[in-house]
Amino acid sequence: KEERRVSSAIQTVDLPNTKVVDANGSPVMVSAVLNYQVQEPIKAMFDVANFRNYAETNVQATVKKVVGSHTYNELKADTDSINEALKAEAQMRVAPAGIEIVGLQLNELNYAPEIAASMLKKQAAGAMLEARTLIVAGAVQIATDAISQLEETSKMNLTEADKVKIVTNLLTVTCGVEETTPVITV
Repeated sequence: KEERRVSSAIQTVDLPNTKVVDANGSPVMVSAVLNYQVQEPIKAMFDVANFRNYAETNVQATVKKVVGSHTYNELKADTDSINEALKAEAQMRVAPAGIEIVGLQLNELNYAPEIAASMLKKQAAGAMLEARTLIVAGAVQIATDAISQLEETSKMNLTEADKVKIVTNLLTVTCGVEETTPVITV
């Protein structure tokens, strides 16, 4: 007579780092933390050969599937909804073994080493472009306001050439990366 025991305590498994290709085709390294509990011990004992291995293997496959259907940026930004999708999908996969998924969360998410440096450069370039766009929009507004105020308050009649000089100088000062040197034309 063989006696088997199954714990009904919540089990925690740190799923290992795995390389997955995201929805953009970029390889990412991802790991997850799984918390599960055996709800139906008879199913866990007799419907699958090894319920622990069954749970871990199926949850790892779920992580690959869900991560692969999203972009890196979505995975970073929509953490809560991604984790809910992981949990729901994993629950369907492990139900035949009488297991309930208590929690499943992505633990680590990074670009794979072979593209990490390039992706960081891409993110930095995007941030720089966004900053430059904001700086230029602000500089144009400053130049427009300056010309309007000069014409309204000082009752100056600025020629188009004067306006171009003012705009050029203000844009140079506000958008330039290096220190500017004022030049006065006499």
